[in-house]
Amino acid sequence: MSIAFTLSPSLAAVEAAEDFFFNPDTYREQLILADRSGFSSVVVDHTGGTLANLDVAANVARATDAMTIIVTHLAGVIAPTVSARQLAYLDRLTEGRLALRFASGGPDEGLTSHEAGWRQTDEYLTLLKRLWSNAYPFDHEGEFYSVRAGYVPEKGPQGLGISLRIAATTGVAMKVAARHADVIELVPGPVQDVANQIERVRSLASGFGRADKIRFAVPVTVEQMVAGRLHGSLHQPALAERAVLALLPYVEAGASEFMIGDLRTAETMRFVADEIGDLLRNSARRIPASPAVRWHHRHSA
Repeated sequence: MSIAFTLSPSLAAVEAAEDFFFNPDTYREQLILADRSGFSSVVVDHTGGTLANLDVAANVARATDAMTIIVTHLAGVIAPTVSARQLAYLDRLTEGRLALRFASGGPDEGLTSHEAGWRQTDEYLTLLKRLWSNAYPFDHEGEFYSVRAGYVPEKGPQGLGISLRIAATTGVAMKVAARHADVIELVPGPVQDVANQIERVRSLASGFGRADKIRFAVPVTVEQMVAGRLHGSLHQPALAERAVLALLPYVEAGASEFMIGDLRTAETMRFVADEIGDLLRNSARRIPASPAVRWHHRHSA
């Protein structure tokens, strides 16, 4: 089983999240460390919002070589036809390392309703995928968007394959995620809660023929992984083993990615990506092909 670690600064303390992408010179050094340490991706979630995230992502692309750049986005800030072109260009600029992340139902969510916000996101994602794949202009008339002769002449290197991520924190979000998402970010919590979320999403996704096409990401902290606040050297005996014992049940439940925000030093990054990562992957190889089924069988009363 493939296990990935994602650098997600917005999951750290609020003041740290605000500072991370504010100074390009500072975050460039951190990203270079994460890239070289083996992190698979980084979440760009600037407090300036959607437009700022696009600018930051371009800077992140210049500072890194391998990491996927996950750009937090919102439906409705930019018209779908304009957004599809901008994102196709950004996909080219990142040399096919772009992923798109939706963490809420839309900019008008507070003015209308949670359900309406996610209906808007649903329609927006449908249009983006059509614009990234269509060979000819098309018209569209929907609840939120009206498109005439919609067409993106220059597709990005991934085309329709730009990975879509959704932070599914509610049932409404899960329904949209089940239809569109390649990766679903789950609400962190005990293993049983995470397993229940995965089971619910897979049940919803089966209606779209996508039950086996979705991967699951769980936010965690370094402190949670080692079951307490770190003291002294990171290379304490059995520290990595302790972290793996904490993470492995989530892998058994179906998670394949861990999003981490509290990473401040090169030593911590290498510890997570190398020591914990290698040991966890070796342990995960012994898990059967249907980890969620195995987990429920083992842990059901």
